[in-house]
Amino acid sequence: MRAGLHKKMRVLPLLFLGLLVLVWTGLKEAQAQPAYQAAGTQQSGTGAVSPPWPAHAVGDVALLFVETTGGQAATLSTPAGFVEVTNSPQATGGGTNGTRITVFWARATSTSMPTPTVGDPGNHAYARILTYRGVVVTGDPWDVTGGGVKGTASTSVTVTGVTTTVPNTLILQAVARDNDSAAGAFSAQANANLASIAERSDAGTTSGNGGGIGIWDGVKATAGATGDTTATVTSSVNAFLTIALKPAVPTFLVEAAGGGAIGTQIAGTSFDLGITARNPDNSTNTGFTGTATISSSGQLSAGSGVTANFVAGVLASHTVRVWNTGTFDITAISGTTTGTSNSFVVAPKLQILVPGETAAPVAYPGPAGSGKTGTPTNQTAGTAFTVTINAVDEGWNVVTTATDTVSISSSDPAAVLPPAAALVSGTQTFSVVLNTPSSQTLTATITAPTRADTSSAVPLAAAVVGGGFNACDVGTACTNSTPPTYVHTKLAGTTFSLDLVALKTDGSRDTSYNSTVSVELLNSSDNSGTLDSDQCNSSWSPVLTLSPDPAFVPSDNGLITVGPFNVPNAYREARVRVTNVGGASRRSCSSDNFAIRPTAFSVTSTDATNTGTSGTPAIKTGANFNLTAASIVGYDGTPAIDNTKVVGTPNAGAIGGSFSAAPVLTGTASGNAFFYSEAGNVGLNAYAVYDSAFTIVDQPSGGCTADFSNSLVGGKYGCSFGSVAVAQSTGVSGFGRFVPDNFNVSYNTPSFATACGTFSYVGAPVLYSVAPVITVTARNGTSNGLTNATTTNYAGAYMKLANASLTPATQAARYSRFDALGGGATPALDTAGLPATAGDPVIGTFTNGVGTLTFGSGTGLVLTRSTTAPNAPFDADIALALNVIDTDLVAFAGNPASFGAATSGNGIAFNAGKPMRFGILKLDSAYGSELLPIRVPVRAMYWNGSGWQTNSADSCTGIPAGALVLGNYGGGLNGTNMGASHLPGSATTLSSGTATFTVTKPSPVALGSVDFAINLGATSGDANCIGAGMTATGANLPWLRGSWAAPANCSGAPAYGQDPNARLTFGSSRSPFIYLREMY
Repeated sequence: MRAGLHKKMRVLPLLFLGLLVLVWTGLKEAQAQPAYQAAGTQQSGTGAVSPPWPAHAVGDVALLFVETTGGQAATLSTPAGFVEVTNSPQATGGGTNGTRITVFWARATSTSMPTPTVGDPGNHAYARILTYRGVVVTGDPWDVTGGGVKGTASTSVTVTGVTTTVPNTLILQAVARDNDSAAGAFSAQANANLASIAERSDAGTTSGNGGGIGIWDGVKATAGATGDTTATVTSSVNAFLTIALKPAVPTFLVEAAGGGAIGTQIAGTSFDLGITARNPDNSTNTGFTGTATISSSGQLSAGSGVTANFVAGVLASHTVRVWNTGTFDITAISGTTTGTSNSFVVAPKLQILVPGETAAPVAYPGPAGSGKTGTPTNQTAGTAFTVTINAVDEGWNVVTTATDTVSISSSDPAAVLPPAAALVSGTQTFSVVLNTPSSQTLTATITAPTRADTSSAVPLAAAVVGGGFNACDVGTACTNSTPPTYVHTKLAGTTFSLDLVALKTDGSRDTSYNSTVSVELLNSSDNSGTLDSDQCNSSWSPVLTLSPDPAFVPSDNGLITVGPFNVPNAYREARVRVTNVGGASRRSCSSDNFAIRPTAFSVTSTDATNTGTSGTPAIKTGANFNLTAASIVGYDGTPAIDNTKVVGTPNAGAIGGSFSAAPVLTGTASGNAFFYSEAGNVGLNAYAVYDSAFTIVDQPSGGCTADFSNSLVGGKYGCSFGSVAVAQSTGVSGFGRFVPDNFNVSYNTPSFATACGTFSYVGAPVLYSVAPVITVTARNGTSNGLTNATTTNYAGAYMKLANASLTPATQAARYSRFDALGGGATPALDTAGLPATAGDPVIGTFTNGVGTLTFGSGTGLVLTRSTTAPNAPFDADIALALNVIDTDLVAFAGNPASFGAATSGNGIAFNAGKPMRFGILKLDSAYGSELLPIRVPVRAMYWNGSGWQTNSADSCTGIPAGALVLGNYGGGLNGTNMGASHLPGSATTLSSGTATFTVTKPSPVALGSVDFAINLGATSGDANCIGAGMTATGANLPWLRGSWAAPANCSGAPAYGQDPNARLTFGSSRSPFIYLREMY
């Protein structure tokens, strides 16, 4: 016992050291070098050969090695995507003598790549494809290559080294030989600078003159010279090539928000980036939740420095702005991870200066300000004046290299505008004529890309209309035909008054005017008619006439206040028409037009009506739904949506789509093609649906304020109006319910636990050593321009994945096995020991739209063991497939999500080997003196397809002492002198398939026999075939039962369902004796 204890104490430190090695290995994998994956079937012959790919994944790098004679080139008649490696070929000898190595490479773009064909070189060709994983995912897969030859035959070869420039390269060396043999030829590869040198292929051909290739690889952890590699080789001449495979590294993908290259931008205009943290294989690193630091080769005025935190490896939107012009790129960096966008152009923006304004440029970093000083001076209708157009950076500095062609437009439909002209050294002047009072704007535009700048409002005096009238807001010094202030925006349904001024023929105030006038409000939105001398258009129609008619009296001095006006409907443009009542003809329309706007929208939907977290309707992200924005009669605008005012649960997505223009007779706009980008329910804060353009006639002159105010502030209302809030209150109000469009899945690498060393017994439970885990990501699809972004609200009550929604509903339908023996001879799967599907897989908590499905093995899968006949050994290939679908029918498009395939070599891996053996335990009968203990041999055996042989690989089967039983006593033996105390008192473990039980001599001494058996069942009660005997505790190894007797003699146990037994005879030995001597 001390020796055993000492052994165990020595093992513990070794186990601890092993754990340390495992930990260190895990740490090193953070800087993983490329790794060998598989070798395809070698092909050789005297003509063309077509070497197939081995099993492979997308992104694997394949290397095609070809050996031919020294003077015969290897070419690909069917390249199938393969191209030749730098420094290939290497050759020694000419004609059909010597040897040549040629290497081609390809990167897998699918899991079933086409087979290349090596054309007939003449004498012979030997070819084989090897695949590697974890190699850089773009460009050539190597850091450096090199080659050489050995022209004189010998039994050693020195492969000259290369010098790497990056760490963690995998140094792959291939050596061709010219000797006529299909056997391996290379051994004892050595290089002190390379770790873990492993031979991957060593074979050849006897076709033609014959030849072959040896291939091995080793790790170069640090950049630098690899030094030479030596190897022993069957006497031959050699040609060799060294390829330093470059490891893949994590990166950032920096692109336009929503995906794709960043296009041309405009200086000073913000745009959004999308940044994705990527693993070395270019898949999204969903575990990255840190930040990145942004920089640019241009001057960033916004967005430089540290970003917000990534969500599951993605920063969907990061806003930047570039100050200067030119061609630039943008870089994201976090630690050693970096990524740079494509190069893109930043074009200058435009600046338009009207009389009274002076350019005011600012140097980087600003702030940029307005770029000008001064106030536009009054201009006269019909009189030309000059404007200046500049191409500028964000700080309004002229970009002297700009030569774009500029065109001029105006808010004045009667303007006389110049033809388009090119900028000269970034600037140009234009002469314009405006004709429509009271203020107008000018817009300069360049295309490709489109850029525009609209001027400040230019005050424009109308032609003097003598003997007329004008209208102004009350108290705004309405004294002549060109007052300094005009009529501001009004609210429909809210009363207002106006000042009227009587004018002389020279346009000055007529203080002596005393008469009654008719005052009308006109809808002046339609300007299709003719403008008369009173500045009234024939297409303007009355909407309200003030009653009674107001009158000027002498004390008014030609200025009166009239009203109140209360207009129930909305009008884009209104004017005042004043007509003298009686007497001389005297009439005028106000020089200013003004808007009468609605106060609010009311937003509703008839299909996005589910305010709860479950039930119907359930609308997929990206799918269309309707919205209605109700206003008042006369409103004919097109509302917009401000997504900053959309409320989510908890994260807000974006509402896409648009309203159609509201019919003027209803004032209600609607749209049937709205869509939402997030899961959950939606609320709208105030002004989420808005219109800022309906009052456009008042905005250039400052006739309203840049807000949503429905109260007068400084005598003005807000230019904009918007929707009343629709609170998001679950089950009460809001819009919804929105569900993801689809799921994406990713997989871990699961494995089964090999039950015994490098094999498992048929019938033994198969348990997971690493449980399968599917990571499920809810996504918003690609409809309506969405980009399959993660729906982060798919969590909590909005997460609808349930075990009941996953299909198939039975474990038997989810698991399958490959019939390796053919004809159905392979044991079938028994899934009864797996957890019930009501709880398997375990659905993890979803966070930010991402969660896991973890599968268990319960008491184990079982490859059913026949009770009638043994089966030959085979490799177990078991697959698991599941349709990922939730109760809203959101599904993974690639269903079923699967681990492995029930095909040869493609099942879920076993951690130490997948061979399966049909086994039995066999006891041998024993004889001996009644004065000595008897040693009883026990052997584990398996069926090799034609007979039983000792299973020398079994050093793990343990038999508990309580599973041993005696019975069927004969002679002088009985339960008293040969009872349970005579059996071993501790468990016995097989070693190399065998063990020995020691049964002590009868006490008191007696002659006779007794049957000895092992209960391999799970509980007490034997199928031991020895008749009555003592009760034994089961060893729980029923998969090692054999066929030892007729079922009637074995408690009815079937063949291969019987416990092993043997006859022990005390007082008798085997005969004949050569010599017998008893000593006392």
